[in-house]
Amino acid sequence: MFSVVIPIHNKKPHLARSIESVLNQTFKEFELILIDDASTDGSKEVIESYEDSRIKVFYRTEPGPGGYAARNLGIRMAKYDWISFLDADDCWELNFLESFADAIIHNPRCNFFSAKWDNIYSDRVVENTYFDRFTDKYVKFDVTDFLNHNFFVWTSATTINKGLLVEAGMFPENRCKRGGDMDAWIRCLSINNENIWINVKLAHYYKETVNQVTSNNRNPVLEICALPTLELLRHNSRDQNLHEAIDTFLAKIFYNKMISDYRRFKKKPVFHDLKTIKRLKKRLYIFVKANLRILFLEKTTSN
Repeated sequence: MFSVVIPIHNKKPHLARSIESVLNQTFKEFELILIDDASTDGSKEVIESYEDSRIKVFYRTEPGPGGYAARNLGIRMAKYDWISFLDADDCWELNFLESFADAIIHNPRCNFFSAKWDNIYSDRVVENTYFDRFTDKYVKFDVTDFLNHNFFVWTSATTINKGLLVEAGMFPENRCKRGGDMDAWIRCLSINNENIWINVKLAHYYKETVNQVTSNNRNPVLEICALPTLELLRHNSRDQNLHEAIDTFLAKIFYNKMISDYRRFKKKPVFHDLKTIKRLKKRLYIFVKANLRILFLEKTTSN
């Protein structure tokens, strides 16, 4: 029923945790597709130490930015209709696949599922308080909800119909170094009518791991990968709510880039799309002002 895809590039310290969280699932109808994306740290030896008929291993000779090419290879090689993604440094609860199988049965028209997760640091576990507002087990959401709140989807907590992924163009290999997951989700959600978020914590996002794609020091944001997708979505729709959600999403992205650039370079951020910045100037100003007020309040409270 499920093809689980794990792209791997130099993740040896965390790989056993990730793989074993899949092999020990309570739901047994799955295949595990491991893509060694030209690892050089011994990850290949860890992969090959597992002897399990459910595991399929594929090798790439040159690593692709963000693991997008590796994920696309996994999608193409998948034999099942449902693709579940897991990053090589994260892990699942053992009832992950069972919970998604139940969700598919109860929501037969849905092709895109995601679930609740937490963020794990070396000294603490952080829950996403945005999820506290929901009481239903299955929560419907659309691309506008996703753009407005940006909390419904995280890669290692998703299961998506293979046909939808292919129709949406899969991951943007050879186009983006970061942000490709977000771009893929927006394309999927924009053409899919029913999407379900499962109100059960089923995945764990480890924030302090080796060779992270999302490291601002090692891999700074130089482009907004989803920008062409969002501009096309805006052009093809007259839905004002969607247009406003796109602006809100982009304002958040540019704001976060401003902060990360300042922390990394200790100078003004470099923007590669001044036309978009100009259009978002008023919304971005409001967003930054609101966040600075929150930061100020936190500072005064701590003093």
